[in-house]
Amino acid sequence: MLIEDVLLEFKRTHLEHIEDIIITDGYNGGKAVIEYFRGLLITLQGTSSEAISVSVKWDGAPAVVCGTHPETGRFFVGTKSVFNPGTPKINYTKQQIAKNHGTDDLGQKLLKCLVHLRKLNIQGVVQGDLLFTDDDIVRKNLNGTPHLTFKPNTITYAVPENSDIGKQVDTAKVGIIFHTTYNGEIFADMTASAGADTETFTQSSDVFFDNATYKDVSGSAKFTADETKQFMNGIDKLEALLNNVPRDLSNLLGTNQDFVPYFQMYINAMVKQGQLPTNVNQFLQGFQKFYAERMQQQIAGLKAQKALQLRQNKLKQMPTFMARIKKPLQAMLTFYKSVQLLKGFVLKKMNQAMAIGSFAQTDSGLEVTDPEGFVAVDKTGNAVKLVDRLGFSRRNLSIVKKFQKESMMRIDELVEGPYDPYRHKAIFFAGSPGSGKTYVARKLAGSFQGLKQVNMDSIFKHLMTKKNLSWKMPPEEEPEREKQRQRSKELVAKQQQTYADSGLGLLIDSTGRITQTVRRIKDELEDKGYETTMVFVTTDLETALRRNKERERTLPDKLIHQNFEVIEQRLGEYQRMFNDVLVIDNSESTQMSMPAQLVHVEKNIRKFLQ
Repeated sequence: MLIEDVLLEFKRTHLEHIEDIIITDGYNGGKAVIEYFRGLLITLQGTSSEAISVSVKWDGAPAVVCGTHPETGRFFVGTKSVFNPGTPKINYTKQQIAKNHGTDDLGQKLLKCLVHLRKLNIQGVVQGDLLFTDDDIVRKNLNGTPHLTFKPNTITYAVPENSDIGKQVDTAKVGIIFHTTYNGEIFADMTASAGADTETFTQSSDVFFDNATYKDVSGSAKFTADETKQFMNGIDKLEALLNNVPRDLSNLLGTNQDFVPYFQMYINAMVKQGQLPTNVNQFLQGFQKFYAERMQQQIAGLKAQKALQLRQNKLKQMPTFMARIKKPLQAMLTFYKSVQLLKGFVLKKMNQAMAIGSFAQTDSGLEVTDPEGFVAVDKTGNAVKLVDRLGFSRRNLSIVKKFQKESMMRIDELVEGPYDPYRHKAIFFAGSPGSGKTYVARKLAGSFQGLKQVNMDSIFKHLMTKKNLSWKMPPEEEPEREKQRQRSKELVAKQQQTYADSGLGLLIDSTGRITQTVRRIKDELEDKGYETTMVFVTTDLETALRRNKERERTLPDKLIHQNFEVIEQRLGEYQRMFNDVLVIDNSESTQMSMPAQLVHVEKNIRKFLQ
């Protein structure tokens, strides 16, 4: 969490590949990498399991969040959309699943989860990866042995039919691996921690379940004396290479805000091509070419002079920046390469311990492959990924995941994190209370997931709930309510700044009552290289008054009148302020239906975001 109470939708922080930490965290990241490997050594020697907690990354889909809701006491299921700010998709019933997720494959799988996972009597809230439902199981002979196979996502899993696990899978209606626990008394405030204590769950033959904790079921994953020596030599080499990395590497890299996110984008692009750093200098030259191409693509589609000039300057500055810190970059990548080699050594050993086999579909049929990878968690709760990027990650970056409509982003954006398809784009929303502005914003945000929503109301609601304040706005609560309103303003400003400093695509949802504020934010964003546009939602006064009375948070009619008159008059000012303002008439008497208007606006926004 970057800011307390702000990034509410971020329930699990992004897991970095262990080799990437030197890029994101500099010298201190390199030290952390070495400590991870020391902990893994102790774990794989079999002398202790406390240094590093290792869990298996299962290639399941979809991610299922379920358990007992802390506020209602009722069992629920859902995807990660249960944590959607403002419109959480929490399902207690069959009808809610149909409404929130449809009745196709995703809806059917969630329905089976609703029916069968409640049998586990889960008292808290957990998250897991769905491996199968009973209609996913396919029986196949592999090397002359009957197997039960299932393919939740990219990898096909197989287990001998007559094995103990095979018999459990054969009778189960649902198979799931739990890997995350959520804690907190208020659902919106819950925080995630790695791991799930499945020993407290009630056993049921209808559910095959386990936690993701790494288990050496074969007894073959412990290091021999010779392997221990090789691994220790590898750690010693990393320490020597880290001495060549400047202590202030993070500061050096931070002098160019584009370097780290675009460098990680470049690595992901190379993974898709089956390449990772071998020759350090060639890799750095390749990045410069990659960056120049991306900048030229952006420049070609820009109209705003300020944004155009900024990117032209960036294009000129990157070669100078990289030449200035050439030796630190070489040292960083040399360390990076050695981390990859040592990671491969660990993965080769750990992959031997899996009880359920994993296969990849090829033109010639199923071929044995390694599992997705592992997650290593230290004593402080920090975690990293150990994944064969030229194996699993390459396949994963090259396909469309199942149930991707829940996110509507490309797979590289989902898996690897640093790439944002809407970088340096900001959409402002304006409209009077009761216009349906927030409804429109949420609808459009669903079509362009990846845009970060900035909305003071959602933060204010969160803080009001946290303080047990009433939405009826009683006078005696006004001092505390105003305190939380000011807190909301501070937090939304920090949230917006955090997103903007990273160049992330923004959807800014406000009334637009004060044009000077909108102008200030617009100018600040454009100074950072953003392109901006506005969606203005209008309605008639009668409709606004009626909608206000139907809302949980009701404002006095007098205030609705005042805001309506002021904000509606702002449209002309905004049309002069922005190059193009997209207007949506949300009056009940409008000639054009809301769905048709949304399609029109969505088409224009898509052009803006290209």
